[in-house]
Amino acid sequence: MYSNRLLKNKRMGIPFYLFLTCQIPSLIQKLVNGTFFNLLIIFIMKYKIGDLAHGGIVFYVDETGEHGKVVTPNDYVYESELFSMDFDDGDDTFLWEDAKELCAKLREGGFDDWRLPSREELNLIYTNLYKAGLGNLTDYIYWSSETSYIMNGDYGWYQDFEDGKQNYFHRAIAHVRAVRVF
Repeated sequence: MYSNRLLKNKRMGIPFYLFLTCQIPSLIQKLVNGTFFNLLIIFIMKYKIGDLAHGGIVFYVDETGEHGKVVTPNDYVYESELFSMDFDDGDDTFLWEDAKELCAKLREGGFDDWRLPSREELNLIYTNLYKAGLGNLTDYIYWSSETSYIMNGDYGWYQDFEDGKQNYFHRAIAHVRAVRVF
């Protein structure tokens, strides 16, 4: 659906339609007196939780709906003996230090600013995606970028997606998802 308003080009005296709101970009071009006028209209995307955008799955949007955060669409599998730990259930899991490095080096979806999520971001992923059945997340533990000050920074925080609880481990293994801001 669109709305329009007749405007007049004061220099040329030629009336033309300017679409103020338009759902179909092909309607932007209007024929006026045998001449096509191309009107530049910028469409502002509004995102919602669960959308695929900016290289990942949207798990947070601001009040405008134009900016937010995305998480990689799948648990990241690093194909290297150096990082990958083959767990009994066949999942690829990572030590905290390796997970942080992996996210910093990640190039996915045309973006290179991925990082390990904070505890708050992990909780948003759990609440907004996992609990809604979105994002192909498992009921396992996922690393956050934060360390525990209680243990002199030697322990990394994680979130257990089976029960939603957060805790910290030392040299444990967990799943990895990277996040970025858009």
